[in-house]
Amino acid sequence: MGANAGGEGSSRLRYAASDARSFAAVLTELGGVASGDLVLLMSRASPLSGRRSALRGVRGLGEQLGQAMRASLLYYSGHSDEDGLFLGKESWATAELRAAIENVPPPCA
Repeated sequence: MGANAGGEGSSRLRYAASDARSFAAVLTELGGVASGDLVLLMSRASPLSGRRSALRGVRGLGEQLGQAMRASLLYYSGHSDEDGLFLGKESWATAELRAAIENVPPPCA
């Protein structure tokens, strides 16, 4: 996930989105992760799309990866604090993020 915008009072980051893209490239080119097993989420400029888009992406991980899912990694580049991630003008609370990740179905044995 990459989000250059940090919300009110935060400077816009220059490289968070490109950092997330670069990390995804390393995972696929050197890390052995199939491109179909990788979900790259970028926050949009709309104040409502960042958190909702990210939540849909996390919820869709289990559906997309299905039985092929062996390990999961959530990488975020952007503004955050101890309470959560900043996605544009919204924040995504750590507790809500944790619940979304915990609700991703486990891999089938």
